[in-house]
Amino acid sequence: MTELQTIKDSILLSQAIPDEYLELKEGCTFAITAVILVDRVKGDKSFKQARLHGLSLPDGMEFVKYRTSAGAIVRKCEDLLHRACFADGNCKKAVRVKVIGTDGTNGRWLDLVDA
Repeated sequence: MTELQTIKDSILLSQAIPDEYLELKEGCTFAITAVILVDRVKGDKSFKQARLHGLSLPDGMEFVKYRTSAGAIVRKCEDLLHRACFADGNCKKAVRVKVIGTDGTNGRWLDLVDA
């Protein structure tokens, strides 16, 4: 590969590192490349928030950053950190997921399944 080809294939820093975490929504599909769990407090309630770094699917051409405090997803992220990630939260291999919604007694809940 020549230096010119490398420059043509390059991307801007702002494309590589999106500014903000987008709220995770039903129907999103992406490959998780890193997981960060953050303890949050809102009013008198404390909870965990999962922050997910990844690549868009199906092509992996766009870097994405999502956040969610959905209990089922946070629990899966905790498990993912122990089973498939290095100590710094980076995944050993990208993990392909799809966000689904399920109806519960208190409304609609988000969860992750294989993409």
